[in-house]
Amino acid sequence: MARLPSSDQRWILRQLPTEQLLTFKRYQGLELLQAAKRFRRLKIKHLALPLDSPKPLPACCQQLASKAPLYVAIVLEQGSYSWQAQFLQQFDTDAAIRTFLENQVPDLKNLVKHKVFREWEKTLSFEEHLEDCYG
Repeated sequence: MARLPSSDQRWILRQLPTEQLLTFKRYQGLELLQAAKRFRRLKIKHLALPLDSPKPLPACCQQLASKAPLYVAIVLEQGSYSWQAQFLQQFDTDAAIRTFLENQVPDLKNLVKHKVFREWEKTLSFEEHLEDCYG
């Protein structure tokens, strides 16, 4: 909002309901908005993180990497994790897991794959479950 012209800022503030405007004033919103104007000309690209920097893998990946390649392949296939490609790049140096993912895992019975995946999920802590779901 600080990057907007003063007239646009005033218009936005006029659109706020009375209760929100009082809250804004109570938390010194007007003073902070005035102080933030000095950053108006700051380029956005300087503030953003590089897009090519990979996100760190969840902590459970280290534990998963210590398992047998077939086990890992089943977990990755069943979990459909967003970090799967990064995991394979980092931990599958000999392409054993990729080979299992492409060749053996599709031929396994769903019940077996489901059972292995449930076993894996039991080893995860509550926080790791949240990290998988919400990044």
